[in-house]
Amino acid sequence: MLEKWVGASENRLRALFEKATKCRPSIIFFDEIDGLAPIRSDKNDHIHSSLVATLLALMDGLDTKPGVIVIGATNRIEAVDPALRRPGRFDKELYFPLPGVEARKGIIEVHTGSWNHQLTQKFIDKLADLTVGFCGADIQALCSGAVLCCVKRQYPKINNIASKVKIEAESLKVEESDFLEAKMNIVPSTVRQGHRMRNLSHIITPLLKRQQNRVIRYIQLLWPHFLQECYKYTLGENRYAGRVLLIGSNFQGLNTHLMPSVLKHLEHLPTFVFDSKIFDKMETNLASAQSVFPAVILLSRIDEWWDYIDDCVQHSIVSTLEDIHAGLPVLTIASCTTDIPLRLHNFFYNNSTILIKIDDPNDAEREHFLAPLFFGDKCLSLHRVLENCKRSAKKAAKSEGETITKPNKENSEEIKIEEVHSLTNGKRKIEDHTMSNQALVKKIKLCENKFGSYQSKSYINTGEKNNLSVL
Repeated sequence: MLEKWVGASENRLRALFEKATKCRPSIIFFDEIDGLAPIRSDKNDHIHSSLVATLLALMDGLDTKPGVIVIGATNRIEAVDPALRRPGRFDKELYFPLPGVEARKGIIEVHTGSWNHQLTQKFIDKLADLTVGFCGADIQALCSGAVLCCVKRQYPKINNIASKVKIEAESLKVEESDFLEAKMNIVPSTVRQGHRMRNLSHIITPLLKRQQNRVIRYIQLLWPHFLQECYKYTLGENRYAGRVLLIGSNFQGLNTHLMPSVLKHLEHLPTFVFDSKIFDKMETNLASAQSVFPAVILLSRIDEWWDYIDDCVQHSIVSTLEDIHAGLPVLTIASCTTDIPLRLHNFFYNNSTILIKIDDPNDAEREHFLAPLFFGDKCLSLHRVLENCKRSAKKAAKSEGETITKPNKENSEEIKIEEVHSLTNGKRKIEDHTMSNQALVKKIKLCENKFGSYQSKSYINTGEKNNLSVL
C-alpha cells in the first residue's frame, strides 16, 4: 500500500475503495493497521499523517455505499490513531485473548490430526495444561519442533553432512520426551511481554497449595465472574471491579510461584503487568488497560520499583487505577513486602479490597515437603542413597569372598594367610563404608523424632538386623 512517491499511497488507497465499491458486496481487510495508520504526532512524518487523513475521509463516505465492510487487525491497539476508533469508522472492536485450555486442546488436535501415530487424549490434556500462555503460533511451533526432535532421535546420523539418511515418515512416532525437549526451546509470546502463568510445580505444591486455594477462594466468593470464561457482563448496572492485595516476601514464594499460579486460573482474561522488568512497556500497558475489558492488572513487587520511576509515570498509574469504577470488570492484584506506596492507599485501602498476608508453611506442609527428600522412592532421596550404599558394600564383600581360590596341599598355609587378609580387607571396606555414612545416619536419626520411622514399599526385609530403623 505504501509507495516511495509523494501522493502515490493515497491514490492506491482511493483506488482500493473504488474497486471495492464496484465489486459490492466486498470486504477490505487491513492487516497490521497500526503500521498503516499510526497515531499522528510530531514524531511521525507527513506521509503517514496524509495517509491517515485520506483513510478517515474514505471511511466517512462508506455510509452511502452499503455492501462494503472494512476490517482491520492489529496487536497494538494503542498505536492506532484514535480517530479511526470513533463511531462510524471502526466502531466495533473485538478482542481475541489467548486460547484457554479447551482451545489449546483443539489447536493441538488440528496440528497433530494428520500424524500416522496419533497422540492419546490423556497426553493431549496434559500438553494443553503445560502450554499455559501459548498462542496458536506457539503451539504450531511446538508441534513442528517435536517432529524435528523425533527425527533426530530416531536418525542420529542426520546431522552428519557426509552421510545421506533416508527417512521413513510412517515410522516416525513422536513421544512425550520430544514435546518436552521442543518446549524448552520455545519462549511463549506472553513471556516476552512480561506475563508469567504456570501451575505450581509438584515439588513446591505441598508448601503453597493452601495459600493458592485461599486466594482463589476469596476471588470465587466475592467476584466469581472473573473465574468464568464466557461470562456476559452488563456494564453500568452491576459491581464488577475487584482489588486484591497480597503481602509477603519472595522467600515465601509469593512472586516466584504463587502469583503465576493465581494468574493461571485467570488465563482467559488479558493481563497487564507492571513490574521492574518492563519499565519500557509501562506506557503501552497503561493505554491498553484503559480500553480492554474485562482484564487483570498486576502490580508485582510494587514497593520495590515504585520509587525508581518518574513522578509522571506514577501519576499516570494512579490516575488509571482511580478511573476504574465499580462497574468496570477489572481485577487489580498487587503484591508487596510490607506496605504499598502512599499514593496508592486511597485506591486500595478506601475501597473494597481483600488484604491477604501470606503465611509461612505450617508443620504439616513442611513435613509433606521434606518427607520425599528423606524417605521417598526416588533415586536421590536419602533413604534410597543409604540403601544403595549398603547394597554396594555387600556386593563388594561378596565379590571378594568369591575370588578366593581353593588351597593346595603344598602351600595351604600361605593361602590361608591370604584368605585371612582378603576377608580382613573386605570387613575393613565395610567398616570404612559404614563410617563414611555416619553423618547421613545422624541426620536420619535427627529426623526420626519429627517424621517417625519409615518403611519403603520397595524394600524387602531379608530377616537381617538393620542398623537404622528407617531402613
